[in-house]
Amino acid sequence: MFNRFSAKSFKSPRPGSIRISRIVVSFDCGAVVNPDGLRNQVSGAVVQGIGGALFEAIHFEEGKITNPHMASYRLPRFQ
Repeated sequence: MFNRFSAKSFKSPRPGSIRISRIVVSFDCGAVVNPDGLRNQVSGAVVQGIGGALFEAIHFEEGKITNPHMASYRLPRFQ
């Protein structure tokens, strides 16, 4: 499967907030057997991509990871 994502975003006036105004997604996945399942897969991939681009980071200090716990893991939200 091949996919491509493109997003238009801008920094919101609220601290730590980013607003995504438009996302364009294209997938080449061959014959679709379950269109609803495909839409759900694409939606999940978009949210996962946003989370990875904006939030995921590994912090090191003197060669050791300083944020190894999921308690501080941030997730994207929709408003």
